[in-house]
Amino acid sequence: MDHTIRPYDSSRDLDAVARIWLEIGWLDDEDKKPALGTVLDAANTEVADVDGEAECMVQWA
Repeated sequence: MDHTIRPYDSSRDLDAVARIWLEIGWLDDEDKKPALGTVLDAANTEVADVDGEAECMVQWA
């Protein structure tokens, strides 16, 4: 299992982060994914990449 922590890349990571948020109930509608992308792009955001896909996200001001 290969894993790294790296900066969030919206073109690469938005689908995976939205999937995570839908799974845990923080996002209740896939149609809100563009708004989530705006929020993630607005501050410092990193992801834990596991086998080439974001599996965890953290954001700070």
